[in-house]
Order: sequence, then C-alpha cells, then structure tokens
Amino acid sequence: MGPTFLVSAGEPYVGALAPPSPAPTETRTCEVRVLAEDSYIDPQAIAQLETAAKLPGMVRAVGLPDLHPGGKFPIGAAFVSDRYIYPSLVGSDIGCGMTLFLTGLTRKKLEDQNGIRRVAECLRGLETPWRSPQERTAWLGDCAAGDEWDASVGTVGGGNHFAELQILEEMEEGHGLCSGIVVLLVHSGSRRFGKHILETFTKDDKSVSLAYGDPKTSEYLKLHNQACNWASKSRDLIALRIFECIEGSRWTLPETIDLDTAAHLNARLQGRRVLDILHNSVTPTSWPPHAETQHQKPMFIHRKGAAPAPQGASFLPLPGSRGTPTLLIKPLFSELNKNGFDNGLSLAHGAGRVLSRNEARGLSRKYNNDVKVLTEMKPMEMRSGGRGRVVTSGYVICDERELVWEEAVEAYKDVEVVAQDLEKCGAARVIGKCVPKVTYKVRNESLS
Repeated sequence: MGPTFLVSAGEPYVGALAPPSPAPTETRTCEVRVLAEDSYIDPQAIAQLETAAKLPGMVRAVGLPDLHPGGKFPIGAAFVSDRYIYPSLVGSDIGCGMTLFLTGLTRKKLEDQNGIRRVAECLRGLETPWRSPQERTAWLGDCAAGDEWDASVGTVGGGNHFAELQILEEMEEGHGLCSGIVVLLVHSGSRRFGKHILETFTKDDKSVSLAYGDPKTSEYLKLHNQACNWASKSRDLIALRIFECIEGSRWTLPETIDLDTAAHLNARLQGRRVLDILHNSVTPTSWPPHAETQHQKPMFIHRKGAAPAPQGASFLPLPGSRGTPTLLIKPLFSELNKNGFDNGLSLAHGAGRVLSRNEARGLSRKYNNDVKVLTEMKPMEMRSGGRGRVVTSGYVICDERELVWEEAVEAYKDVEVVAQDLEKCGAARVIGKCVPKVTYKVRNESLS
C-alpha cells in the first residue's frame, strides 16, 4: 500500500453565520500583538496594524513574523472582528493562496543546471488565455465571473506570484510525503476579479465597514466566496498547464473541454493535490478558539497575507524568497500560544518583504544590471543581519527586468528566521524543507 497523502483545504470560507453579538455597550480595547523576536519589522507596518486595531468591532490584531507595510493596512497580519467585515483587511487579491501538487518528475531531471534548464524551457504558453471562453466557463463552473475576468484564469500573474518546481529534501515521518520527490507549488490569486470586488465595495473609503445582517454584507460575502473558489480553480488550471508541458502524453487533452471533461480533469488533479490554502480571505469563526471557561462568540477572522491555522490542519508551506527553501510547518496548539489565540489561528504566509519594490529596483546597481545573476541562480551564501542565508542553484523564468529586482532574495526576510519566530511563540514547528529548482514568474508572451 502506498503512502497516504494529506489533503488540507485550509479553513472553509463558505458557511452559515451565527446570529450577531449584541452591540457593545462600552468601548472595546483591541489587543495588538506582533509575533516577531528576531525578524525585522518595519515601524510603518506596526503603525498600520495599530490603525486597523482602532476600527469598530476589532477585538484582536496579530502581526506575524512576515509583517510588512501595505497600502493603508499591513500584509502578514490577521484581524479578529465582532459584527463587522472590512474588505480592505482582505485586500484586492481575494482568494490568493498556495496549492501544492505532486509531479511525475524525478529528482534526477533536476540534479544539474542542464537538466534544470531543459525543464524550464518546456514551460511555454502559460501566460496566454487558456482555450475558448466557453471552455474557461466549463472549467470554472459556478464560480465563472464573466470573460472580462475569466480570460486570465490559469495564469500566474505578476507581483510575488509564482509556480515553482521543488525537490522535497527533508520531511518528518508520519506526514504522508517522503524526501526526494518533486513537487509543484503554485502561488496565485483571483487576478483582476478580486480587485474589482474590492473597488466595488470600498470606492474612496478604504476603512469602510460592512455590518453583519446588512444586505450589502451578504453581497460582499457571496462575491468573496466566488473569488476564493475562482482562485483555487485557477491554481489547479496553472498546475494542469504545467503538467501538459513537463509530463507530455500523460496529460494529452481533448480538442474541446466540456463540463464532463473538466470534471474528469479536476478529479485527476485532486489525486495530485496535497493541500490548498488561502492567504487573503475573511472566515466566520467561533472566538476565542478552544475556549473551556469562556463563552465563544461568532466573529470574523480577516487574513491579509496570512495562512489559516485551524485545528486539524496537517501542514502549511512557508516559502522563502526566490532561490531559498520553502519550509513545511505544522500548526501547534498549546498553552504557549493559548491554543491558537495568540496567533489568531494564523501563521506567516512567507518570508515577507524587507525592501519595498521601489527600493528593491535599486539592487540592479549592485549586480551591474545583469539579470542572469538572479535568474540563473548559482549556489552562494548571503549574510543578512548576522545570519547566513544559502541561495540554491536553480533557474528563474522572468522576462520582466524590473520584476527580477523587485523579487530578489535581498528584498525579503530570511524565511528560516521567520520560522524560528513562529516556533518560539509556540505557533508552529518545521517538519520539512523543499528546495526550489525552477521558478516560473512571467514570459514575454503574457497577457495584460
């Protein structure tokens, strides 16, 4: 009998809500907690976290070790609120998250730079619209949003999004995966559809609140859930397109994709899918978690660049910056973190930026504007804050020069330090490590 693969869908984002709590009779104090001992935290991010904590109904604001500044509110944070939903605390990329898949590749194909380059060169046609509008609708099913938005389904997108082929180098026993296998990690979201939803509800006021029971709130939640499903199906389609490129005849598709074919392909992909989690979402929950002496209330957890860590989650990916490992972390629930209360049932979603995109573009001078230094990765060791950071060999597909610098290793925190901070506060422990070999960002054939 083969290994059993753990499947985690994160926290459910579709579900009934309990009746709202009565309106507070006195001013509530929201506790602000930053879970970072060694990770650098920009003071602006803390100020933004404190700004969010002052919003009506807010009961807890948690900055995770990857916390960094956003537009008005920070990224790498979880917010617990009573009676109110804040679209801006979910952000524009609703449903953004990561999906981990098993591949049919062997590590031998990725053992040297020539093999890595050959696999990288197979990845073509991933940024052009997939198939026809009718076939895209068949793939998306009930979460189709109209072709203005659906035309970008199955494409990675810009910013920090990526699809990465990794070798699982280390894995603790008992979690269904073994070292030496090649996996695919896809990080993408709802593309312009999520941005459209946010702008529809916030317009010029980023602090707008939606009260539970208001028809407008129900409308937002319906679209939010649609975008979350859309993003998940888009990540699945990205994986399918990559499997077509790297596994050949195993994934030969029919000339036309109809509803039945889409369902069959989805079923096959579920056999490859290890986990799927959301980083930008709002989730109904009972708060405080696992209360034994306190009465629980129905509340909302907003996550903006934060991974859900509900009870029962198997493990979560914690990616580093380009060329550095993705750690696999297991959520913990103990007295040390008050059974998930301290970290807001959330964990870091990655290394987190330490340089703004504008600052990171200045790195081009350091490398004499030679992008090959950062796209044809060579093993090296960097020093950052007195700590060593090993950059592994690999290959990065990124035809946008500015994006090469914006996503450079130096633009991000050390993921090992981020993980150490999570371990110190009792929120998680590292159980595995994946080494990146091919990172797909964008080719010139991309759609706008």
